[in-house]
Amino acid sequence: MGCQRAPTEAISEYVRGIVRATFPDVDADALSTTVWALVHGLAFLHLDGKLDTSTPEVVAAQVRSAVQALFDASPSMSRTPAAPPARTTD
Repeated sequence: MGCQRAPTEAISEYVRGIVRATFPDVDADALSTTVWALVHGLAFLHLDGKLDTSTPEVVAAQVRSAVQALFDASPSMSRTPAAPPARTTD
């Protein structure tokens, strides 16, 4: 188990460093965990054949799109209170 800890910690610190440099005003630990989870989830979807793998370019575009969507959504989600669900009259 000790053999796995060092590489995992190195990757974790690498991701945290990128997050700190790119987003200095956010919780680097929380965002780096989020980014790692997203990429890990995408990797498993890829390995399970759930994503289009027709070309390396398609795979790269899917990963970029997913990460970009997270960052595009984050500012509006963090600053705007959630609206209550719309009521319907039936």
